[in-house]
Amino acid sequence: MQLISNYKDLETQKRIKEIIPKRKENSTSKKYVKELLHWYKNDFFTWCNKPKCPLCNSDKNIISVETCASNEEEKQYQSYRTEVYKCQGCGGNEVRFPRYNSPIKLLETKTGRCGEWANLFGAILFTCNFKTRFVNNYEDHVWNEFYNEEEKRWIHIDSCEEAYDTPLVYEQGWGRAMTFIVATSDEEIVDITPRYVKDWSIIKERRSDIMENTLKSVINKINNDLYMKLSDEEKNKLSERRIKEKEEFESKTGNVKEEEKIPRQSGSEDWKKERGEI
Repeated sequence: MQLISNYKDLETQKRIKEIIPKRKENSTSKKYVKELLHWYKNDFFTWCNKPKCPLCNSDKNIISVETCASNEEEKQYQSYRTEVYKCQGCGGNEVRFPRYNSPIKLLETKTGRCGEWANLFGAILFTCNFKTRFVNNYEDHVWNEFYNEEEKRWIHIDSCEEAYDTPLVYEQGWGRAMTFIVATSDEEIVDITPRYVKDWSIIKERRSDIMENTLKSVINKINNDLYMKLSDEEKNKLSERRIKEKEEFESKTGNVKEEEKIPRQSGSEDWKKERGEI
């Protein structure tokens, strides 16, 4: 929940508003979010396979050493683990890659992997007054969803792929065997796995009863606390969205769009090969 809480920080929102493309008059939510995606992917944020050495400004001779707990300075920006490398071209100079969670710090570094990409883009969506979710996949990937008020539905967004409304891409394009996909917003936590799989009956067989019941128990406990902070009007709107989302899951056709057959684009070939995404 800390990530979502960060999005409400007024200084973070102020800095985001200063740099993002402004929404044009009469621009639909779909058109504007696609514009934000394109700007973010092509003009603002960068992918980091390995960090660059600050001495030679290159990652060519960077080799991995270890992953350790972040130091006190790094923890100030909500980094809890840091990847440590050394640059062989600069006499073994230590190069650190803290995995920052603070959007303000990410506005400064402008680089990261899927966690940093989704975190900051979630803050951007939230600042633009969209209902925003941070989506966590059990198989080690994260992305966003936003609620399109015009279409009355939650829409998949993957900023590091510049992907809009292609939820089956991980299963059909990347070849992932999906199991659990959970979305977190400032109002609730939801198991949204059905949106991201072609055949829900197959996935249900993959999920054990123990894992299923544990997940439901944890989600219910957290949601009960979150619901207490909502007004009656907010609870009613939330209930309406959840009912419509369940209806969407139940009426899925299983059709796969061409853009959902695309393999992973972000990351180097070696990095993707290590993760089994090629």
